[in-house]
Amino acid sequence: MSELRRLLCEAVSKCSRDRNCSILLSGGIDSTTVAIAAQEAGKALHAVTYELKGFRSKDRERAEVIARYLDIPLDVVTVPVGQLARDFKRLAIQFRCSTKVQFEVGYALLYVLKECKNREILTGFNADDHYANSREPVLLQARLKRNGVSAEERKRVFDEYRAKSFDAVLNPDSSDSWPFAKRAASHFGKELLDPYLDPPIGRSTRISTTTNCHRWKSLSFATHMPIDSMDCHPKR
Repeated sequence: MSELRRLLCEAVSKCSRDRNCSILLSGGIDSTTVAIAAQEAGKALHAVTYELKGFRSKDRERAEVIARYLDIPLDVVTVPVGQLARDFKRLAIQFRCSTKVQFEVGYALLYVLKECKNREILTGFNADDHYANSREPVLLQARLKRNGVSAEERKRVFDEYRAKSFDAVLNPDSSDSWPFAKRAASHFGKELLDPYLDPPIGRSTRISTTTNCHRWKSLSFATHMPIDSMDCHPKR
């Protein structure tokens, strides 16, 4: 068993008390690795994904492939698009949304969370923060490399960015989307859990900024997932 897989299994067991759990399954690598680890930790999973009404979703199609492969029941939530103004007003007033990302995340959560059948909801929400694998730090690293900045200095910038990201994630009063998502789940009587926030996983993922992190996660679980169906590129 790879180190990441072992640590994720242990993290699931630490953060989750219930045997029956829901999982937010996007069809991407992060939620899929959590699903595999949860199964290996003995959890009985019920997956939930979503698509906007009237719009074909490749993420939903990938989630269906993964759910069938892992033999997990899957509910597809159709999120309506005809009452955006009402829903955004509710997000702003009731859930204290204040940033673009919070509205983007919260809009679907309004409909998805209430359809989750179990109190505990597993997710891989914060996995990419370990690798600073989102648009801003990826572009920053590319710019530093073009400017001839040393690997040691780029690694220092990388670690600094990652530390700031997790400070925000773990601060319940920050504008990060994770504390907001946790509050939204609590409103529906649910608890949102992310095994990727377990400190041992953070210590194990202090890797080079040049590593293809999504491919590394895929190979860590290679015997348990249809890699060809996964998107192995950084988020944009």
